[in-house]
Amino acid sequence: MFKTVKLGKFFFTILSGCLLILIFPNFNYSSFAWISLIPLLIAVEKENFSSVFYLGFLSGVIAYTGILYWLGETMIKYGQMPAILSYLILLALVFYLAVYVGVFCLLYKFFVLHVSSRLLHILFGGFLWVFLELCRSCFFSGFPWALLGYSQWKNTFLIQIAGITGSYGVSFLIVIFNIALLKILDTQWRGEKLRKKIQIIIIVGMGLSVCYSYGYVVIRQAEKEDKSSVKVVVLQGNIPQKMKWDSAYKPQIMRVYTELVKKTKSLNPQLIVWPEAAIPGYVNYEHDLSRWLEELIKQSGCNHIIGGPDIKYSKKSFEKERYYNSAFLFSSEGKILNQHDKIHLVPFGEMVPLRWLFSKVINVLNEIGDFDKGKEIRILKLPEIDAGVFICFEIIFPNLIRRFVNKGAKIIINITNDAWFGKTSAPYQHFSTCVFRAVENRIYVVRAANTGISGFIDPFGRIKKTFPLFVKGYLHYDVFLSTKKTFYTKYGNVFAYGCSIMVVILMAMAKREAQKKKGTKYFFKNLVKKY
Repeated sequence: MFKTVKLGKFFFTILSGCLLILIFPNFNYSSFAWISLIPLLIAVEKENFSSVFYLGFLSGVIAYTGILYWLGETMIKYGQMPAILSYLILLALVFYLAVYVGVFCLLYKFFVLHVSSRLLHILFGGFLWVFLELCRSCFFSGFPWALLGYSQWKNTFLIQIAGITGSYGVSFLIVIFNIALLKILDTQWRGEKLRKKIQIIIIVGMGLSVCYSYGYVVIRQAEKEDKSSVKVVVLQGNIPQKMKWDSAYKPQIMRVYTELVKKTKSLNPQLIVWPEAAIPGYVNYEHDLSRWLEELIKQSGCNHIIGGPDIKYSKKSFEKERYYNSAFLFSSEGKILNQHDKIHLVPFGEMVPLRWLFSKVINVLNEIGDFDKGKEIRILKLPEIDAGVFICFEIIFPNLIRRFVNKGAKIIINITNDAWFGKTSAPYQHFSTCVFRAVENRIYVVRAANTGISGFIDPFGRIKKTFPLFVKGYLHYDVFLSTKKTFYTKYGNVFAYGCSIMVVILMAMAKREAQKKKGTKYFFKNLVKKY
């Protein structure tokens, strides 16, 4: 399949894959995003359709292997899976994600071949990339990890457009800038081509200027508004994963959180947030845990949101019926007022897809076993705060978060246990997604992580405070409550759906032009040529 591809094309393909690794945490060379696709687009420019797909696929394999390298080791260490099987699962995920890059190159090549307008080339590339990101955010339960726009999580003014478009709008800008720059760098600078290049520079330059100006204005106007605030404390227990479900360490875990809560008393917080699975057992059924929590919370004199497992028993037989990964809301009197059961579970982390097929060779990473999905969107309501709580993986799904905000959440709380990932880039990649959830909904994000990264992110994606990895301690901050809903909160992925519609329209245009040139069978013959 690569026999006609020159060595230089491989170099450019690999270069794009490497650049896509470098733009994400823990490297964070975000400026490389704006040129990351150019080498790949150069590599596929004069190749046939089959080579175009495979070059894109190769670049995607390199990129996602570098981004998700930590996954294989996590499954080996905590899922007790054989090393070969763990890396096969990693490879399968990498290949699946790389297909999207291959499809992008294939469809973009076809469009460029049959539509002459350079401006449409640029726009189609942006529309197509967004469409493919939307697809991988939905298919097979969705995996919107390391979307291209997330690379700009520190680019505060630019990412404010996410309040309208979601993170997809930032991805769109990056892709059209890459393609526009490639068109501008074309060697011919005379006559009609010069005029078109100037048009591209003006249009793309104005588009980016408008986005940056919008971000500046939004932040400056909002900072003048008067808002009510509440003092929130987050706890970071730094409990090693091997200790969490070992009953021998239960007293030690209880001592850690007792010490942290008592240290925060002088701050007079209105809410204390504990990490995911902080309770070392089932608080509803283990009396020593319920007594300990009730006494400790009464001493603190404030409300608590605490992560822990839960069991739902059958009313008839009182046998264990379902397990849930939950967040409990405790009143200042130590009574459970409400709870959120995790809705979007982690495949192979909290449940095994097709368990009838994989049960003999694959375990879930958590020691409890398969969890069941929560069914309801529950806002954890207090006199001062209406909180939308999201457990670990849930925070990467923007449409889920906006549903909670639409239902009345005034702050977003993300409790998580990233101890699985060790000292890798995964906790930083996970944390960066929280920045976009804040901007999309113009709402504070409060994050309590067992081993880090804990912190506070304001409604404009600015990180106000963080606590480093693998350190025990607490943070406090006065959090403003959200009072307005953004366009994205109200209407969701309208921009991404619009991009998808434009892909269909423009591909139909390209197909019609192809049929005019070569006949009705040309389009289909070239898609399968030499496969």
